Amino acid sequence: MVIRIFILAFLLISCADKEINLEDNLRMQYEKGLDFFHNNKFNKAKDEFDFIVMNNPGSKFALEAQFYLAETLFELEEYYEAEINYDQYARFSNDSTKVEEARYKLCLCIVEETLSYKKDQTKTLIAINRLQEFIDDYPQSSFYNDAAYEINRLRNKIARKDFETARLYLKLGEYKPALIYLNDVLSNYYDLEFADDIRILIVFTYILQDK
Repeated sequence: MVIRIFILAFLLISCADKEINLEDNLRMQYEKGLDFFHNNKFNKAKDEFDFIVMNNPGSKFALEAQFYLAETLFELEEYYEAEINYDQYARFSNDSTKVEEARYKLCLCIVEETLSYKKDQTKTLIAINRLQEFIDDYPQSSFYNDAAYEINRLRNKIARKDFETARLYLKLGEYKPALIYLNDVLSNYYDLEFADDIRILIVFTYILQDK
């Protein structure tokens, strides 16, 4: 009986020692990753944070490592992977300040993934919606003005695409579809900087039709 108690106590102490050693190792690796990050050694920082996140999920260092992994990926312009890690952090962290930042940076990742106005604008619409959600959820955020600026810039991009499509129809002499695009742009983006150009082009289109 005494031997069993001794063995059990030995095992408990051994397990406790292993947990302490593991925690110390994680702390050292996390601090090493932070040091790399703050010295702009992003590839090395990525390796440290990625190891913690992948091999020690649920540890108290893993969630913080995930935030800095996202930050590192953002600096490396690996925006899709950064977006995933910002999202995971925002879902599970209780740090309201960092969650707010993570949600804004997530939006910026999507913004970076948008294409030029000549190409498909599906991602642009997604970025606008996510930025608007952020503004609605954090109306007092220090990122509010930056988010509003990005929304305006992206709306200009979508409007520009439709505007250029209308101009193409005009060159082809297709006045009806040109007017459809122009009126649609004016209806949805009347507050943008080139709204007056659209109005002038609408007038010009009617003139071309002798109307």
